This record gives sequence, structure tokens and C-alpha cells, in this order.
Amino acid sequence: MLGRELVKACRRLAARQPIECCELDQEEIDIADPGRVCDVVGQLRPRLLINAAGYTDVDGCESHPELAQAVNADGPANLARACRANRCRLVHVSSDYVFDGRKSEPYLPHDPVNPLSVYGRTKADGERLVRDILPDHVIVRSSWLFGYHGRNFVKAILKTAGGSDQVLVVTDQVGCPTYAGDLAEALVVLGRSNRRGTYHFCNAGSCSWNEFAAEIVRQAGVGIRVLPTTTAELNRPAVRPAYSILGTEGFVRHTGIVPRPWPEALARCLEELGQVNGIQREAD
Repeated sequence: MLGRELVKACRRLAARQPIECCELDQEEIDIADPGRVCDVVGQLRPRLLINAAGYTDVDGCESHPELAQAVNADGPANLARACRANRCRLVHVSSDYVFDGRKSEPYLPHDPVNPLSVYGRTKADGERLVRDILPDHVIVRSSWLFGYHGRNFVKAILKTAGGSDQVLVVTDQVGCPTYAGDLAEALVVLGRSNRRGTYHFCNAGSCSWNEFAAEIVRQAGVGIRVLPTTTAELNRPAVRPAYSILGTEGFVRHTGIVPRPWPEALARCLEELGQVNGIQREAD
């Protein structure tokens, strides 16, 4: 989902400036394999590397903690070591799930992390390792990612609407939906700047998952009722933070870019999906 948007963002940049972009998938560079990472980065010797890889199945991480550790923590560490050896800058994507959700105001980049799940813990470990290994890094935390490619909440709601007249969605988890295309642009901007450290990026505004689903249904014009439920009633394997709104003031201050509101970004995503008045074009 994010990787493909990054490829498009880099190609748009390459069309305007004399830069060379190279995209690599898992078969070409498995970030959990330190030898392979060292070889590939050493051969390419990039000036900037953006890591969009991650094991993002939050419940799956609970069942496969070793895999989560290998991909979300050891993988970024491998990239950081290779970047340090080749004098390369690294942009690494992290998550709002590094926080415990106990705040009542937006989380800032310097707030202490306290993850509640294997996914959150391994993402926090990945952040720490990148910071410890490579000075020239940018860590960007984001949240509730959706887009044209890959599996995500928007496409799940649309798929459910095709075979059911109602869907249960939690009202007691609040966060910030983020359009993958907008995040990709933010990663490229930060990567090409001289900024270092940790930033937050998400689309403007916040909502519950239930409110997000209701807006998807409203904009798409599909006939399905969004009903309320609670996190306790769903009883999912991984604990989620009840509140994970991210403050983006640092990103705005240092880039001059103000993220657009998430309903506006959602409209763009639905347009890409061809979802108008209940008619959907399949996306891979």
C-alpha cells in the first residue's frame, strides 16, 4: 500500500529533477536478512533509503512474535547498519501503536512510548535501534493507513457492503486516518530535507473507527448500516490504544506542508477506487 505510493511519488519527483529512483520488493531485499541488506545497499549506494516494509497485521503479530521482531525491529536495524556503512540517509516508518492511549490530547514525537501489543513493542524497538545505530535518520510515525493498494480499512468496509446490510465497528478507539499517497509525499519531503529525528504525519482531524466507517459509507453511497460496538465486545487478540491521535505540528513547522483533512483524502481514495454511488472498481 505505502510502497507503491512511494514509487509514484519518487517518479513524479524524478520527472522534475535529475535524480534516479530504485524500488525494491521483498524478493530483492528481505530486510530481516542482514547479509542481503548489506549486499544490496552496498551495490546501490543510495543517498536516501526509505523503508516502507513492516509486519502490520496487529493481531497476527500476537501469534508470530518472532516474525514481528525480525521484520519490525531487526529489519530496520539491518537497514540502519547498512546505511551507516554506506553514508546513506534512512527514513523509517513507525506507528501510533507505540503509545498506550492514556493521553487525552495529541501525542507529540517526544512523548514516552509504552506499547500495549507485540506489534507496538516491535515497532518501538525498531525506532530505538535506528536511533542508536544511525545519526542521519528520520522516523515518521503515522496511523490508520488507507489507500488504493493492499488491504486496508476502507476497502474492507466496501467489501463488507457488497455482501451485508450492516457492519459492527468500534466507537471507543480514536485516531487519525492517513491516506497512503499523502504519507508517501511527506516521507519524500522529509527524506530530501536536512531534518533528523522523529516526526508525526497523518491527515488532519480525528475520529473513531465507527465514524470513519460511517464516512466511508456516506461518501461511497453504499447501502450498509454502521452499528456501534466496543473494543471489549470484539475481543481481538491484540490490545489497541483507545486514543492515538498524533500531533503533526513539528512536521508542519519544518516543512510548511499542512496535511489535508482526512475526509478530503478519503474522497480522493474513493475516486481512485472508482467507488461512486455503490459501484466499485477492484484494486489490487
